[in-house]
Amino acid sequence: MLVGSGADELYCGLVPERWMTRFTRALWLNRRDPRSANFTSEEDFARAVERAHALGAKVFLTLNAPYFTEDQQQLVLELADWAAGEAGVDALIVADLGLLAALAERLSGSAGLHTSTVGNASNREAVAHWADLGVERVILPRHLSIAEIGRLVASVGDRVELEAFVLNDTCVYEEGFCHTMHGVDRLGAFCVTPWEYKIHPAGGGELTASDRAAWDAHLEDHASWLWYCNSCGCSMSEKGLPLGPCGLCAIKGLAEAGVTSVKIVGREASGMRKLRSVQLVKRVLEKVEAGASADEAAAWAREIRDAEEHCRAGYMCYYRECAPGGDEALPSTAAARGTGGTA
Repeated sequence: MLVGSGADELYCGLVPERWMTRFTRALWLNRRDPRSANFTSEEDFARAVERAHALGAKVFLTLNAPYFTEDQQQLVLELADWAAGEAGVDALIVADLGLLAALAERLSGSAGLHTSTVGNASNREAVAHWADLGVERVILPRHLSIAEIGRLVASVGDRVELEAFVLNDTCVYEEGFCHTMHGVDRLGAFCVTPWEYKIHPAGGGELTASDRAAWDAHLEDHASWLWYCNSCGCSMSEKGLPLGPCGLCAIKGLAEAGVTSVKIVGREASGMRKLRSVQLVKRVLEKVEAGASADEAAAWAREIRDAEEHCRAGYMCYYRECAPGGDEALPSTAAARGTGGTA
């Protein structure tokens, strides 16, 4: 379904039963929930890789927890050997430096190595460092601008490919600096958990009415921003298109900057959300490949997305310089929340 709609690279996770038996669900093998976002059967995973290859698509396996203990790393290395050898994956997505060094020596080119966004390659020295370690592709952090990405490409040349995010989830902080999990059972992600708090004025006493109003407005804007970060509450537009963090308007700029691949996020998403996401990106890519200018490609992206209110808010943009009006002052987003049906 996804390959037929335009995806030529697929990435996924695998958490076999031996990991769950030994380390339980509390310790994640990659940056998504062991059950809801991963293969749990090595046989099913191998068949999926075989099927994808038959359709002409590459498959990348995520092994991108921020770090592994010595015991965990041994199991991960065994899994990587099997995935690169018997299952035939094209590349492994890794964040832990120790694991990467071990894999570079162990795999001997049987599968490529990609640095996860959790590796936080935010500048030219970081990208060059990953390249020196044998990485063939670096998945960039979400907060970089197109201009910054262009400078990274210029600094590393053809030593390493660069991949950028284009659709769906974002991170409230910066994932490479975050050492919590995305969510544990009913707790949810640390960054969006509604903690209890009390407000204490710096000078003591009680809050004034104006202070309380300012604080309430701040919390409302913050809640709106979190809602956008969380894919607009994992919602869809009236046309059934996924809402949430988006870089469709930036695809032309990313291509001109030298980005090799654009990444659609959401391993836990429904099949329909994945499908519609791929279709959106493919339609804009076709426009860019046909020679559209940056303005024409951006206008086309906003037309087919058909979410003017969200686009205008600016908080849905990975690359805000491409948003309507650019990077200037962004309006309150509270009024835009709730638009679109729940997926």
